[in-house]
Amino acid sequence: MKHIVLSGPSGVGKSTIAERLIREGICERSVSCTTRPKRAKETEGLDYEFVDDEKFHDMAKNGEFVEVKEIFGHLYGTKLKRIQKAKKPLLFVVDVDGMLSLKNAQVPIISIFILPPNLELLKERLNRRDSNSSQEINQRIERAAYEMTKKDFYDMQVVNEDLQKCYNLVKEFILSHEKPT
Repeated sequence: MKHIVLSGPSGVGKSTIAERLIREGICERSVSCTTRPKRAKETEGLDYEFVDDEKFHDMAKNGEFVEVKEIFGHLYGTKLKRIQKAKKPLLFVVDVDGMLSLKNAQVPIISIFILPPNLELLKERLNRRDSNSSQEINQRIERAAYEMTKKDFYDMQVVNEDLQKCYNLVKEFILSHEKPT
Protein backbone atom coordinates (compact mmCIF):
# COMPACT_ATOMS: atom_id res chain seq x y z
CA MET A 1 0.00 0.00 0.00
CA LYS A 2 1.28 3.44 -0.92
CA HIS A 3 0.62 6.37 1.37
CA ILE A 4 -0.11 9.87 0.06
CA VAL A 5 1.94 13.01 0.62
CA LEU A 6 0.49 16.47 -0.04
CA SER A 7 2.88 19.39 0.12
CA GLY A 8 2.84 22.99 -0.91
CA PRO A 9 3.11 26.47 0.54
CA SER A 10 1.00 27.62 3.45
CA GLY A 11 -2.35 28.88 2.16
CA VAL A 12 -2.30 26.93 -1.11
CA GLY A 13 -5.32 24.74 -0.26
CA LYS A 14 -3.66 21.57 1.05
CA SER A 15 -5.91 21.27 4.08
CA THR A 16 -9.09 21.68 2.04
CA ILE A 17 -7.97 19.04 -0.45
CA ALA A 18 -6.85 16.74 2.36
CA GLU A 19 -10.20 17.03 4.15
CA ARG A 20 -12.09 16.05 0.99
CA LEU A 21 -9.83 13.05 0.32
CA ILE A 22 -10.41 11.84 3.87
CA ARG A 23 -14.15 12.56 3.82
CA GLU A 24 -14.51 10.56 0.59
CA GLY A 25 -12.67 7.61 2.17
CA ILE A 26 -9.75 7.65 -0.25
CA CYS A 27 -7.29 7.73 2.63
CA GLU A 28 -7.09 8.40 6.33
CA ARG A 29 -5.35 11.20 8.12
CA SER A 30 -1.85 10.75 9.45
CA VAL A 31 -1.94 12.50 12.78
CA SER A 32 1.43 14.11 13.47
CA CYS A 33 2.75 15.29 16.80
CA THR A 34 3.50 18.97 17.22
CA THR A 35 4.67 21.39 19.86
CA ARG A 36 2.75 24.29 18.36
CA PRO A 37 -0.32 25.57 20.18
CA LYS A 38 -3.70 24.19 19.15
CA ARG A 39 -5.70 26.52 16.90
CA ALA A 40 -9.35 27.28 17.64
CA LYS A 41 -10.87 24.84 15.12
CA GLU A 42 -8.41 21.99 15.71
CA THR A 43 -9.17 18.84 17.67
CA GLU A 44 -6.61 16.97 19.76
CA GLY A 45 -5.91 13.56 18.23
CA LEU A 46 -7.76 14.38 15.02
CA ASP A 47 -5.70 17.25 13.61
CA TYR A 48 -2.52 16.76 15.63
CA GLU A 49 -1.28 15.21 18.83
CA PHE A 50 -0.30 18.34 20.75
CA VAL A 51 2.63 17.79 23.12
CA ASP A 52 5.08 20.00 24.98
CA ASP A 53 8.74 20.30 24.01
CA GLU A 54 9.95 17.89 26.69
CA LYS A 55 7.58 15.09 25.66
CA PHE A 56 8.38 15.64 21.98
CA HIS A 57 12.13 15.38 22.64
CA ASP A 58 11.60 12.22 24.71
CA MET A 59 9.59 10.65 21.87
CA ALA A 60 12.28 11.57 19.35
CA LYS A 61 15.02 10.18 21.60
CA ASN A 62 13.06 6.91 21.88
CA GLY A 63 12.92 6.59 18.07
CA GLU A 64 9.16 7.03 17.83
CA PHE A 65 9.30 9.31 14.77
CA VAL A 66 10.08 8.46 11.17
CA GLU A 67 10.61 12.16 10.46
CA VAL A 68 10.95 15.33 12.54
CA LYS A 69 10.91 18.93 11.38
CA GLU A 70 11.00 22.38 12.93
CA ILE A 71 8.74 24.86 11.16
CA PHE A 72 8.27 28.46 12.30
CA GLY A 73 9.69 27.62 15.74
CA HIS A 74 7.56 24.53 16.40
CA LEU A 75 8.42 20.83 16.12
CA TYR A 76 6.45 18.33 14.03
CA GLY A 77 6.93 14.57 13.86
CA THR A 78 5.38 11.56 12.14
CA LYS A 79 5.01 8.49 14.33
CA LEU A 80 6.40 5.23 12.97
CA LYS A 81 3.72 3.16 14.77
CA ARG A 82 0.95 5.04 12.97
CA ILE A 83 2.42 4.06 9.60
CA GLN A 84 2.91 0.44 10.62
CA LYS A 85 -0.68 0.05 11.87
CA ALA A 86 -2.45 1.77 8.94
CA LYS A 87 -5.35 -0.17 7.41
CA LYS A 88 -5.68 2.14 4.40
CA PRO A 89 -3.42 4.74 2.79
CA LEU A 90 -2.39 7.49 5.18
CA LEU A 91 -2.43 11.09 4.04
CA PHE A 92 0.60 13.13 5.10
CA VAL A 93 0.38 16.90 4.80
CA VAL A 94 4.07 17.73 5.20
CA ASP A 95 6.65 20.08 3.74
CA VAL A 96 9.31 19.14 1.21
CA ASP A 97 11.77 18.01 3.88
CA GLY A 98 9.08 15.84 5.47
CA MET A 99 8.35 14.19 2.14
CA LEU A 100 12.04 13.51 1.56
CA SER A 101 12.37 12.10 5.08
CA LEU A 102 9.48 9.71 4.42
CA LYS A 103 11.13 8.62 1.15
CA ASN A 104 14.50 8.19 2.87
CA ALA A 105 12.81 6.09 5.57
CA GLN A 106 11.50 3.94 2.69
CA VAL A 107 7.86 4.66 3.45
CA PRO A 108 6.01 3.83 0.18
CA ILE A 109 4.42 7.10 -0.96
CA ILE A 110 2.74 8.91 -3.82
CA SER A 111 3.84 12.56 -3.58
CA ILE A 112 1.86 15.56 -4.81
CA PHE A 113 2.94 19.19 -4.70
CA ILE A 114 0.22 21.87 -4.79
CA LEU A 115 1.36 25.20 -6.25
CA PRO A 116 -0.29 28.62 -6.13
CA PRO A 117 -0.88 30.39 -9.44
CA ASN A 118 1.69 32.96 -8.21
CA LEU A 119 3.15 34.28 -4.94
CA GLU A 120 1.09 37.49 -5.00
CA LEU A 121 -2.17 35.52 -5.04
CA LEU A 122 -0.81 33.29 -2.29
CA LYS A 123 -0.09 36.37 -0.17
CA GLU A 124 -3.67 37.56 -0.73
CA ARG A 125 -5.00 34.16 0.41
CA LEU A 126 -2.86 34.29 3.55
CA ASN A 127 -4.05 37.82 4.32
CA ARG A 128 -7.71 36.73 3.93
CA ARG A 129 -7.20 33.95 6.49
CA ASP A 130 -6.54 36.71 9.03
CA SER A 131 -4.67 34.30 11.32
CA ASN A 132 -1.10 35.51 10.84
CA SER A 133 0.76 38.78 11.38
CA SER A 134 2.26 40.55 8.38
CA GLN A 135 5.71 39.36 9.53
CA GLU A 136 4.49 35.75 9.64
CA ILE A 137 2.90 36.12 6.20
CA ASN A 138 6.18 37.44 4.79
CA GLN A 139 8.01 34.47 6.36
CA ARG A 140 5.49 32.10 4.79
CA ILE A 141 5.90 33.73 1.35
CA GLU A 142 9.68 33.43 1.67
CA ARG A 143 9.29 29.78 2.65
CA ALA A 144 6.85 29.25 -0.25
CA ALA A 145 9.42 30.51 -2.75
CA TYR A 146 11.93 28.01 -1.36
CA GLU A 147 9.43 25.11 -1.33
CA MET A 148 8.42 25.78 -4.93
CA THR A 149 12.03 25.22 -6.05
CA LYS A 150 11.67 21.62 -4.78
CA LYS A 151 8.49 20.73 -6.69
CA ASP A 152 10.34 18.47 -9.14
CA PHE A 153 11.06 15.98 -6.33
CA TYR A 154 7.34 15.09 -6.41
CA ASP A 155 5.50 12.54 -8.49
CA MET A 156 2.91 15.17 -9.48
CA GLN A 157 2.69 18.95 -9.40
CA VAL A 158 -0.61 20.77 -9.79
CA VAL A 159 -1.45 24.49 -9.72
CA ASN A 160 -4.45 25.36 -7.57
CA GLU A 161 -6.16 28.04 -9.65
CA ASP A 162 -9.57 26.42 -9.24
CA LEU A 163 -10.00 24.31 -6.10
CA GLN A 164 -12.49 21.84 -7.65
CA LYS A 165 -10.31 21.21 -10.70
CA CYS A 166 -7.22 20.88 -8.54
CA TYR A 167 -8.99 18.41 -6.25
CA ASN A 168 -10.22 16.34 -9.20
CA LEU A 169 -6.69 16.10 -10.63
CA VAL A 170 -5.23 15.08 -7.26
CA LYS A 171 -7.94 12.48 -6.67
CA GLU A 172 -7.59 11.04 -10.17
CA PHE A 173 -3.81 10.80 -9.78
CA ILE A 174 -4.09 8.97 -6.46
CA LEU A 175 -6.73 6.54 -7.70
CA SER A 176 -4.72 5.80 -10.84
CA HIS A 177 -1.80 4.64 -8.69
CA GLU A 178 -3.58 2.38 -6.26
CA LYS A 179 -7.18 1.68 -5.46
CA PRO A 180 -7.93 2.21 -1.77
CA THR A 181 -8.58 -0.96 0.22
